Amino acid sequence: MPTITDKEEIRKGRELEFKYNGTKVGRVLSFSITVDGETINVSDIDSGEWNDKIRGRKDWNASLTAHRIEDVSGSSQQGNITSDFIDTTNSGSIELGPSSPTTGDVIYSGDAFVNSFTFDVAGSDEAVESSWEFEGDGALTRSVTA
Repeated sequence: MPTITDKEEIRKGRELEFKYNGTKVGRVLSFSITVDGETINVSDIDSGEWNDKIRGRKDWNASLTAHRIEDVSGSSQQGNITSDFIDTTNSGSIELGPSSPTTGDVIYSGDAFVNSFTFDVAGSDEAVESSWEFEGDGALTRSVTA
């Protein structure tokens, strides 16, 4: 694993953006992508005291929390994500990467279902937040900007 020797290689969250169906989601507070892998136990009588395993399938999911800015017509990107969850069973595409990519930057993308939507108000003087959970539908692709 390479070591980071230059602090300029460390990416700040504000330098990244989360896109849904090609459009940036606004007022993002936090986001994450998680990739999980399975292992398959292939132990047999000759394995002795230790299990033998092979790599199985992978799965991924993503989450996003943002200040709620959807207008009444539902025309914001947040409204589109919510609509896809509440009104349809369609999947959309997500992309996570730098807002201004340069050579060598990494971008993650893939199709995903919106599995949950949360609308949260902590108090009368707090900003309204909404959160979405996405489940990958196929491969999560890692690409490097040329």
